[in-house]
Amino acid sequence: VQEALARGLSDPRLDGAMITILGVDLTPEADRAVARVSVLPDKAQARALAALNHAAAHLRRKISDALDLTSAPQLRFTLD
Repeated sequence: VQEALARGLSDPRLDGAMITILGVDLTPEADRAVARVSVLPDKAQARALAALNHAAAHLRRKISDALDLTSAPQLRFTLD
């Protein structure tokens, strides 16, 4: 997830935000994943989280392609 983010997203809500993936929790069925993130500065947290969740499907495809998966889990972001 961090690598996909490092390649960049073209969402102005992410301008000036530093995002770090702290961990990813996967359900036992591997159909859903929750990525725990840290966003700096604090004032950018809400808009960065909204941008990440908006881009979740796009990031899911990127991750699926990079890992050569036939089906990737649904992705959601939350602040840690």
